[in-house]
Amino acid sequence: MKNYSISQAADRIYHITLAPPIDGFDNFITAWVYQDSQTLLVDPGPSVTSGDLLSALADIGCRPDYILLTHIHIDHAGGIGQVSNAFP
Repeated sequence: MKNYSISQAADRIYHITLAPPIDGFDNFITAWVYQDSQTLLVDPGPSVTSGDLLSALADIGCRPDYILLTHIHIDHAGGIGQVSNAFP
């Protein structure tokens, strides 16, 4: 079962909704992807959703060149280690 959904917000921009295993947080965690000559991932989310985020990125054929953290809260940046290790 997928614990994420992907929608295309605009040309080259994807919105990935991640569902952590906590009741009531189904539409709370989101990451964004901008694809152009280089790919930018914005806010990879918490570590508990890193596996789902990596699956979602594979679904859209995405390999980020850069990861942008808007701020350092666990729901935005907790998974940075796992995600950045997947894209050395």
